This record gives sequence, C-alpha cells and structure tokens, in this order.
Amino acid sequence: MPTIADLKREADERLYANAFESALALYAQLLEAQPLNLDARLRIGDALLALGEVQRAAVVYMRLAQYSANAGYPLRALVALKILGALEPNLAPLVRSVAELYGRDSVRIGPGVRRSLPLESEELQRSSVPPEARGQTLAAQAEQLAIDFAHKDVLMPDKLMPIPLLSKLDSQGLTRVFDACRLVRVRPGALIVEQGARARHGARGARLRRDPAQASGRAARDQRVRRAVLAHRGQAQRERARHDRL
Repeated sequence: MPTIADLKREADERLYANAFESALALYAQLLEAQPLNLDARLRIGDALLALGEVQRAAVVYMRLAQYSANAGYPLRALVALKILGALEPNLAPLVRSVAELYGRDSVRIGPGVRRSLPLESEELQRSSVPPEARGQTLAAQAEQLAIDFAHKDVLMPDKLMPIPLLSKLDSQGLTRVFDACRLVRVRPGALIVEQGARARHGARGARLRRDPAQASGRAARDQRVRRAVLAHRGQAQRERARHDRL
C-alpha cells in the first residue's frame, strides 16, 4: 500500500516539473490525510505562489507561521516568515515576533511539550484521493485547508520549549540572529555545503522566480500581500484574546 512518503514524493516531482495545479491537488490530499503535516501546509503555499495566487499563498504562510511559533515549531515559523519577507520586504521584521516568544526574557519559555508531527511512513488510506476541483476553486479549497488548524489533535502549549543555545539570548539578540539568517531552499538531494569547501563571499541565497510579465504589477501585489497578512494577524490576536478569557 502506498505511504504518505510516496504521495509527497509524487507531489514534489510535479511541483519541480512545473505541474503546479496537479501538485497543489496532491498536497491538499496529503494534508487531508495528515492534518498536522506542517510541511504539506508549507508546500500548499509554495504551489499557490507558483500558480500566481500570491495573496492566497501569503495567507497560508502567515497562518502557518502563527501556529508553528505558538505550538513549539520555531524553525518552521521562521521559514514561513522568511518567505513572506521575500515577497514583501516590509514584512521582514515579523521574525521579531518569534524571537519574542523564544528569547530568554519570554514569559512563554519553560518546561513544555509539543505534539510529535506525523510520520511519512504511515500508509495512505485507500479512500484518500486528491480533490476533483481545478482552477480558482482548487486554489480556494487548498487555501482554506491549509489555514484551518481546528483539528482535535492540535496542541497549543502554555509553555514553549527553549531553542537549544539560541534561547539563551534575549529577544533583541535573537532577533538579530534571525535577521542574519538567509533562507536557502533546495530540492531533495541537492548539495548545500561540502566539507572543506571555501565559502564564496557574495554568494546570494535562493530567490523566488518571478515572471517578467508580472513585474509591473509588483506594487499592487505587495499591497495585497500586506493587507492579507494584517487581516489575519488581527484575526489571530482576537482568537488569542478569546482563548485567554476562557
């Protein structure tokens, strides 16, 4: 019987082959099979972005960052925020929100737990199929699926486990470290660093590829991203306030 790993491999292959809509459908299937699969949520954002659904992708990345940071997965939160910062440089300072949660001066740091993420070795149920929708309908369904964290197994701990070594820094120092981090995304099996190799000064990190025909609309796109992110930040704050009152 095929496994989650088999489905993820097929989705990745289609994404790398520029079959973005097909890849999006498979990532949606993957997330329906494993609602706590954070990598599947990230890939839905990637596929939406590749399809030109920038605003939907931004919402997915922002919601993923919010959940990951507050559920004990700071690295995944940082990756999502770095992508957002590449889309809209004015959003780059959002990494400070993660530093404020995980710096030594955070009231959230302490003995805590986080739920183990699902294994890719799990078998895929026979009833699991990709959604039949395509186009805008598929994009809307995938976005809603990726930003929905109302699953019964979602755990939001009161205390967050510190990041080894890094949580010895205060929030300001940790923010500087996060700001200095450069996101480099590569395909599986790609060589990232070779032992003994000399660093190449001035080497640039991975960039998001943009269609030159869309360059003239960058300002409008960035404004849409900013509005979408601000709207979902406000929604998250209201949800957190209601949770605190309860």
